[in-house]
Amino acid sequence: REEEKKEKRRFSLLKFLKETMNNNLTGLEAKAAEEGAEEYKRLGFTRNGNVIPSFVMRDILGQSVTEDGDVLAETRPTIFMPQLQNKLTVQNLGATVLTGLVGKVPVASSTAVTAEWAAEGKNVSVQKIDWSKLMLSPKRNVTRTAVTKDLLRQTSYDVEAYLIRLMQNAHNELVETGVINGADDGPTGALNTDGVTKIAVDGPITWPDIVAAETAVNVNNANKGSLAYLTNAKVWGALKTTPKVDGGERFIIDDPAARMLNGYPIDWTNIVPSEDGSVMIFGNWNDLFVGEWGGFDLVIDPYTEAGSAQIIITINAWNDALIAEPKSFAVLTGITA
Repeated sequence: REEEKKEKRRFSLLKFLKETMNNNLTGLEAKAAEEGAEEYKRLGFTRNGNVIPSFVMRDILGQSVTEDGDVLAETRPTIFMPQLQNKLTVQNLGATVLTGLVGKVPVASSTAVTAEWAAEGKNVSVQKIDWSKLMLSPKRNVTRTAVTKDLLRQTSYDVEAYLIRLMQNAHNELVETGVINGADDGPTGALNTDGVTKIAVDGPITWPDIVAAETAVNVNNANKGSLAYLTNAKVWGALKTTPKVDGGERFIIDDPAARMLNGYPIDWTNIVPSEDGSVMIFGNWNDLFVGEWGGFDLVIDPYTEAGSAQIIITINAWNDALIAEPKSFAVLTGITA
């Protein structure tokens, strides 16, 4: 009986989707939708469907509890084979992720902080601090996926965990693409940010190129925080097969398992461009800010693909990203690999 009671208190994405499709939310799923609606109202966003609030989306594979003790999310293992997709790396490298935001959010750079020595009693000058150019603001992004009605009829936790990850990963990949490359109506992107040092390689990558990226950041006194390299799979492969010194026996990366380069961590994702020359980024990833406003606004469309028994799920979310200190980053461009 206790297990049955606990079962009824778990938040279920499958139940949320099915009942949203039938316009008949009940139980915890209805509570979640109410909190999501309040969250969007507080943020001033237009709601197109039922909203899964941000704290549920963050903890949906962890555990969250409502004020009256109902469990909204509980850890659930998955045995489904995940889809092949670009790995998400920006946050792992140290990017500063801000959640639960409201309105525009100013981000401080070193130019927004002043310091000086002063004798006791001496009047210290006051300098105007300009925040206006460094502002995170909510930008809408949309992810769409299709699931079959047969899948929604399942009650397996494995199926539910798979669907959650499918949706979350698609959204995260879209956001990270904007974070790195920029997007129309989206973030500027790290590679398009004014003030980031650009170093043209225009050929195969060499050890001096790698040191040049580090030096460019050091010269700007930005060698602090979470320093690391980021590139794509092509360059990652080249680093493992390119001698550190012409004719030498050691490769630039001798121990791929350690994921270290020039004394700093390195990772790769195919979100980093490879067409028209590959790119490698080095910098203090703490100075890259990613903002999140609210949860997921889900619109369920059971009609468009009704002939193939598929349901279209549209996910609306709000994010932004910026580099607070462009001088903290250097980019190697035109790498052939």
